Amino acid sequence: MTYEGEIPAAAKLDEKTWQAIDQAEDKEIFDLTNILRERYGVGPLSWSNQAQAAAFKHSKEMKEKKNISHMIPSGPAI
Repeated sequence: MTYEGEIPAAAKLDEKTWQAIDQAEDKEIFDLTNILRERYGVGPLSWSNQAQAAAFKHSKEMKEKKNISHMIPSGPAI
């Protein structure tokens, strides 16, 4: 299948909209994780705003440092 039309320019999104998108993506990943846990007979996780904030901070640090790892050279293992 091919698309032969013109691709519209991407809309500029404000910070509030990006935050809503990030939160929706976090929730989607969380929901998919619980679906897989149920499939394998493991109990569901409970949402934690504190864990979400820590995970977001860690992923931001990995992006900034270009270091995709669960260990940050300047910090403890996670």
